[in-house]
Formats: sequence, C-alpha cells, structure tokens
Amino acid sequence: MDGSLSGDAPSPEGSAALHPRLRSAADRCRQAALYEMGALLSISPLFALASGLSGAESAGLLAALAAVGLVWNALYCLAFDRVEAALARRRADQRPSFWRVVQAIGLEASCLLVTTPVIATWTGAGWRTALAQDAGLAIAYSSYAFVFGRIYDCWFPMESDPARLL
Repeated sequence: MDGSLSGDAPSPEGSAALHPRLRSAADRCRQAALYEMGALLSISPLFALASGLSGAESAGLLAALAAVGLVWNALYCLAFDRVEAALARRRADQRPSFWRVVQAIGLEASCLLVTTPVIATWTGAGWRTALAQDAGLAIAYSSYAFVFGRIYDCWFPMESDPARLL
C-alpha cells in the first residue's frame, strides 16, 4: 500500500512529494565554489572598509578564516558525535531536534573562539574588537548565505521531470 488515503495508485507527483530529488554532488560542488567566490568578492570589500584593511588583506583573512572554520567544523562535529554516542548511545542521524540546536549553537560559539584570535593576530586589533569583527562576519555570512541560496535556486533550478526525481 502506498499510504494514500484514497487507495489509488500513487501519482508521479505524489511519489515526488514523498521522495524529493536531491541536488547532485557536482551541483553541490558548483554551489560551494560559487558561494565562496561570491562571499569573498562581496564581503571582503565591506570588511576592508569596516576594518581599515586593504582589499587583499581582507580577502586573505577571510580565506584563512574559511580554512580554519572548515577544520574546526570537522573536529567539533566529530567530538560532539563521539560524546553523544558515548553518553546517549545514539548515532548523529538519530539526534533529536533539541540536541541539533545545541550542537549548532555550540559549533558557532566555539568557532568564534577559534577564529577571533586569528582576526586579532591578522589585524592587530584588540580581543574585543576582533570578537566584534568576528560576530559581524558571522552576521554578514549568514545574511549572504540566505540571499545566495535564493539566487542560486533561481539560476540553477532543479528539474521538475517526475521520471527523473528518484
């Protein structure tokens, strides 16, 4: 039985609703590359203006922060998964919503602790200034990610052919 209330055979549209097609790995790689290039091109000049750095220094710093963030994300998530497995005896894909929120907030807060010293060292700013700059970058990147996602979905819509959904 298909789980529908009518008992009729599932329509292609119903099947698509139950099993939406995901973007391919190649599409996600294109999306990530465009995201990072766009972020550097749009956020670096703004950060340069706000911080007094040159455009090249700002772009270099943001590229360094992206690399640090990438490594920190992997380490933090691995540690969180292991602690969760030991204490709660569950896999990460079984994580309840509350613990997903805890994990996400912990990741972002701890990332600020890891990247703020990089900003302070790179810019020569004091710790409070570097933390404020880091928080500003987090807000800028979150805003950019929202806008980018909307634009990307318009420029590269997913195919709507039901036969290609699965």
